[in-house]
Amino acid sequence: MIHYTRHAQQRMQQRGITTQEVEDCLAQPDITYPDGNGNVNVIRGSLRVVVTADRKQVITVVRK
Repeated sequence: MIHYTRHAQQRMQQRGITTQEVEDCLAQPDITYPDGNGNVNVIRGSLRVVVTADRKQVITVVRK
């Protein structure tokens, strides 16, 4: 199960990003790379999801 931080939930609402889009991104990413803070950037198309290294917590989401 994926946990969404309050920050991630707020950004998703502000940016019109659904949980399904986030889950699809995490399941089938185009690119993944560490961010240097112990987190992982997961990108699919124009969506970037920042998650903890274990991918159990979504920290924030951004559309490019």
